[in-house]
Amino acid sequence: MNNQLCGYVSIIGKPNVGKSTILNHILGKKISITSRKSQTTRNNILGIKNIDNAQLIFADTPGMHIKSPKIMNKVLNKSAEGLIEYSDIILFVTQRLKLDEQDISVLNKLKEANARVICVVNKIDQIDDKQKLLPLMERLSDLYNFLEIIPISALYDEGILELENLIIKYLPEGDHIYGDEMSTSNQKDMFMISELVREKIIRMLGDELPHDTFVQVELFEDEEKIIKIHVVIFVVRDSQKQIVIGNKGATLKKIGQQARLDLEEYFDKKVFLKTWVKVKKNWNTDSDYIQSLGVGLAMNPSDWDECFLLHQRSYEETSVIADVFTKSFGKISIIARGAKKPKSKFFGYLSPFCKLKITCSGRSELKTLTNIDRDFSLSMDNLSKTSYSLLYINELLSKLLPKNAIHEELFILYEQFLEKVKHDDLELSLRSFELDMLEMLGYGIDFESDIDNDDPILEGSSYRFISERGFRKSDKGELSGREIFDIRDRNLNRVPKSSLKRITKEAILLCLDGRELASRDIFRRLAQ
Repeated sequence: MNNQLCGYVSIIGKPNVGKSTILNHILGKKISITSRKSQTTRNNILGIKNIDNAQLIFADTPGMHIKSPKIMNKVLNKSAEGLIEYSDIILFVTQRLKLDEQDISVLNKLKEANARVICVVNKIDQIDDKQKLLPLMERLSDLYNFLEIIPISALYDEGILELENLIIKYLPEGDHIYGDEMSTSNQKDMFMISELVREKIIRMLGDELPHDTFVQVELFEDEEKIIKIHVVIFVVRDSQKQIVIGNKGATLKKIGQQARLDLEEYFDKKVFLKTWVKVKKNWNTDSDYIQSLGVGLAMNPSDWDECFLLHQRSYEETSVIADVFTKSFGKISIIARGAKKPKSKFFGYLSPFCKLKITCSGRSELKTLTNIDRDFSLSMDNLSKTSYSLLYINELLSKLLPKNAIHEELFILYEQFLEKVKHDDLELSLRSFELDMLEMLGYGIDFESDIDNDDPILEGSSYRFISERGFRKSDKGELSGREIFDIRDRNLNRVPKSSLKRITKEAILLCLDGRELASRDIFRRLAQ
């Protein structure tokens, strides 16, 4: 059996050299929009191609505007550059016979990273004499130590198969990351809808409208026979709004008609598409806001982090600040701008007791939430006694977890706990989690020795729990040595529940160091 090959392949180049077209033709389907205008691609779109024993994971990056002063372009440049260091192979794409300053600048970025690069000279269908390619290829060889240089015409599928074989040739050995049935990853339908509509705007309006548009999906209803979609096209100025609408709505109608046809092909189903145009001034000059829309964000799985919501509070009129327990970074604080607006993509997603997947931006202690997804399989149906118990656990984690300290083992424990409490004894599950949490955070209880003399705890003796220290031998002790060992081994069904509760309560109060738990008031009210 042949060894498996697998690797990340990034497509890098200045705007309009055909990067998206290359990706679409390799994959045999449209997952990236194309136009003659720059800035068409705003996200690092992942596509997967499985060929025999090889899995090629492609990232189609925004075109790099090396010296552009615009905020949008700076965000896009950062997005494209970020992929370079994570790529196993890079396709550097140029076109026809000419290298300009932008091409050289992109090459310099690759030199800094010492990347493994295949040079792809695209659009050779526009060259009448192919012999003219030779001087260009010689110059390219002088500029960079490429793995290979290959001329292609992506639009006409010329050289695409040869390019695939070259990529496979240089792929590292490794197990496949995705199943063989997958062609895209993290490629959301909502994102594709907005991109297809934006493509029609770009193609139809050309130079008449700059790239000051963003398309947001406000309604998606997949019914039995038809999909209903509502989208809003955001522009920067009132004059641009009229351009998009056109005379008596003719332009907007045409944009909608063309987008609907592509969407019906994409979903293989009838689509009802309704469009609006709104003005949102200066959206494209705020880097945080741009990234909060998902613009320029890598769709690489490594950019997403799993997390659970611990606590949230309102910020200003429409935003939320939340403490989340992440798998990769521990407890962090994030701001979800506009999350309280019903039309926000964050609305309704920041919920406790379900696993979230997020991306964030920013280097300060307070990160900006940029994307969010939700695993509903762990969610609780209502605020039952179980849910109130989980509120207590969330409050504990919020108060005891230090910021930015990684606790992956505890994260997994919490995830398992959420699943267990649906089926197992609630109180025993709570006690077990409390004990494990204390141990993982460095507040573990000594179940082996008497606190007074370090003598081993004996099965047949009685002991009392002293919260500041551990277990002390006592004729009036409430626990036997055997029961202490059962707690140690998490055989909690063999131990009186009242004793378990007292031990964990006292140990936790000591760890809290005087900090109150609001959730205890909830329990008291429930008991009344």
